[in-house]
Amino acid sequence: MRMHKKIYRERFKKTSRLTSLMPIKIDYDKCCWKDGKCTSCCCGGKCEGCVEACPTGALKRGDIIEFDPEKCTDCGACVDSCKHGAIALEQ
Repeated sequence: MRMHKKIYRERFKKTSRLTSLMPIKIDYDKCCWKDGKCTSCCCGGKCEGCVEACPTGALKRGDIIEFDPEKCTDCGACVDSCKHGAIALEQ
């Protein structure tokens, strides 16, 4: 298991879903996931980014990256894992 995933899982265990105060903001212009596929040539279609980093399943891939704020715990795993800087925690 990658070290950052272990750290975020530990944070998640300590965080209540009811304390989510800062939802994420996705900049879809920067996001590499468009029209149901990765538009970045560096991953070869095997993305290991924000969706895989999220310990709660708050993100999923459709035509675009979809966000479920009810599942978000503001752990920041998605922000740290996005190589394109497309995700930020709103404050």
